Amino acid sequence: MLNKKKRIALAAAGTLVMLTMTGCSAADVLGITQAQAALDAVAEEQKPSAEPTAEETAESATDATSEETAPEPTPAAQATENALVALQAPTGDLASGSVAHTIPAGSGTVHLNYWTNQNPAEWTNDLSVPVYLNVTIGDAGPKARYTINAFSAKTTEAQLVSDIGNYEITPPFSYFTTIVVGPTASDSLELIVEMEISMETAEGTGDYTKVRVADKLTIDFASAPVETTPKEAETRTASTH
Repeated sequence: MLNKKKRIALAAAGTLVMLTMTGCSAADVLGITQAQAALDAVAEEQKPSAEPTAEETAESATDATSEETAPEPTPAAQATENALVALQAPTGDLASGSVAHTIPAGSGTVHLNYWTNQNPAEWTNDLSVPVYLNVTIGDAGPKARYTINAFSAKTTEAQLVSDIGNYEITPPFSYFTTIVVGPTASDSLELIVEMEISMETAEGTGDYTKVRVADKLTIDFASAPVETTPKEAETRTASTH
């Protein structure tokens, strides 16, 4: 369907053609003028819109960027973020996850291998953490026998392991135990390991000497995080400024 302006323009165009072909009077000239004006109006309406100026394009881009920019955090949210401080990595003997100690004992050497299957950087003093220990004898005589008769693991706060027996550690045998440390109110604990080892003086004699071996291991903890509400975090942050 043609709209009203287009119908008028077509009619005017027809009139203009008719008047041009048949000759015209003064009144006819007026009709031609009106018809031409109608055609000009329709042509102006159908012109494509002008291209935006560089200034208009820049303003449009600025508006779009402003809409996509993330809003600034509220004071309460920022205070909460500031209150969540990352735990400091531990600096104790198990900071890397494992450590090996070597202690001379009679004609041999006692090897103590400590490790954990957890991440020590995440240890806080409100947790109970496992420390594994494997004890072996190195540089021993080829046929001499070695046994652990007593084993103890403790901290200055508590006795953790107490084991009595005759545990063969002649190579290739070893003694293995799990020591659970914590929780504690301290940020650091000293783990004390003690054992009594019987060493055969010569192969098949049945004569043994007893050697006491002691070792120490430092275990560090980060302080347990304190939970705060956004309001408390905001108040705490404001009081530091």
